[in-house]
Amino acid sequence: MASTPQALKVLSRFGFTSQFSVEALKLTTGDQPKSDNFKILDVATGTGTLSLFASSIFKNADIIASDFSPNMISILNQIIKEDGITNIKTKVEDGMNMKDYNNDTFDYCYSMFGLIYFPDRVKGLKEMHRVLKPNGKVAIGSWRKDHYFPVILSKTYEKLMGKPLPIEQPIISLGDKDQFKKEMEEAGFKNVQIHLIDKIPKDLKEYKDILSKGNPVIDDVLNIIPDDKKQQFEDLLVQVTEQTYPRKSDGTIELDSPCYIGLGTK
Repeated sequence: MASTPQALKVLSRFGFTSQFSVEALKLTTGDQPKSDNFKILDVATGTGTLSLFASSIFKNADIIASDFSPNMISILNQIIKEDGITNIKTKVEDGMNMKDYNNDTFDYCYSMFGLIYFPDRVKGLKEMHRVLKPNGKVAIGSWRKDHYFPVILSKTYEKLMGKPLPIEQPIISLGDKDQFKKEMEEAGFKNVQIHLIDKIPKDLKEYKDILSKGNPVIDDVLNIIPDDKKQQFEDLLVQVTEQTYPRKSDGTIELDSPCYIGLGTK
């Protein structure tokens, strides 16, 4: 399986992680903000899931979506062009060194499942804290340690290679609630709260799209697998998923997907 730009575009708009982005927006802005004339920075946006939802909800918001990967930004730019979106600007940028932004610039900062990949997460958090206006809010998304991804990746690798997965998976780098809170407070955030959000993808096609090359979570493991075994790993991944999470009588499959959303105020 291989994720194409078209598949990534579809996942940006309607994919499973979009549900968590909606929750992050609700937790920070409220269901019905008095005004949507604010500035949003979406750090490590990927293909722009949160920015796209924010754009559709907050018509007057000024949104900047940034990512270290030119490929991700290129896909988001295609979506922006196709949909005629006018309130999202994109930028290829290192989230740990956002030198082009002045202090006290944004009302809200987000990083949904992006900051967890930073080599220095606290440095990234401090940059988000710096560019937020006084009393501005941040929301960070991270998967919990018992999320199905790390579970099935570990099982699949061990089944294929005959030994435990030798790397720490960035997907759960903030999977411990206490550590999550500690790092946000170290960066200077106040009133830190770590919310548990749990969504369950049930559709076979949807989770097969998620379990595909091009997803950084999958690629982290593929990078340490010999080339002649990569396709076998991808095929085995689907088998292990259905063995670990058997289908219910109605044909649906429930994948445990607990997420933490860390909230803080400058």
